[in-house]
Amino acid sequence: MIFSRQIQWTLLVIKFINLPTWIPFSAVVAIPTLTFYGLSTWVCHNQSKGIYPFTTDIGRDIIGYFIPIVGLLLVFILLSCWEDTKNAQLDLVDEAQKLIVISRLIEQFPFVNRQSVHDVLIEYIDITVAKEWPAMIEGQTQPFTRPVVLKLYGILADIEATTPRQVEMYGNIIPILDKLVELRNRRLAPAAGTLPQIMWLVILFISTLSMAGLVFFPPDNADNYPALIAILTLIFSMLIYVIIILQYPYSGEVRVEPTLLQQARAIIIQEQ
Repeated sequence: MIFSRQIQWTLLVIKFINLPTWIPFSAVVAIPTLTFYGLSTWVCHNQSKGIYPFTTDIGRDIIGYFIPIVGLLLVFILLSCWEDTKNAQLDLVDEAQKLIVISRLIEQFPFVNRQSVHDVLIEYIDITVAKEWPAMIEGQTQPFTRPVVLKLYGILADIEATTPRQVEMYGNIIPILDKLVELRNRRLAPAAGTLPQIMWLVILFISTLSMAGLVFFPPDNADNYPALIAILTLIFSMLIYVIIILQYPYSGEVRVEPTLLQQARAIIIQEQ
């Protein structure tokens, strides 16, 4: 039941960030900023008339200590998501290079073997781009290339290495293919998001609680306080917006594209 809710949450968020950029930006950044600015203006107006009850120094002091902690937490999560996105790009580079290396190592074998391996490598890339990648954009992690990988293992198992050079190359191909499968699995994993649902609940709760504390416990002299609230809300909401974008490396406007795999395909065809 919990796992099913996690999947539903993931698919909902991914559909949200795949919308035109202005929609998630407005929902995450613009609307909260305007809302808290309006609330702060109302609170400060009532305070100036002496009809607002929450003016304790203790409340302001607690919130003053709490805000930097929340800000540091958001920055830490943002850096972690950025690292995950960067690693996804680097893993894709490595995966594309492994495909090219396998196609070059197989050149030491007869034409029939070379052609079979080249055809499977191209099929692997085509299925990745045509099926796996659109599924990854939607937050799904199905390994559509699994049959192709098994086919490649079968072809390599039937190859006979008769010369010392072929034996050496064959001994290099199998570990590289194993690494290719590992990279494929690592590529699929972040498609469903790098942050658990409970982390998102914590982020949204403490951020909202922090800004609400600032709004409802204003200082005595609050002439420009609504503007300060708007600035702080804008900073927090921008951090959350970027975290949402980065935690799904293959979705949204800022995402990892399969361009490197397409370039690897062109190189394999050219070198056949």
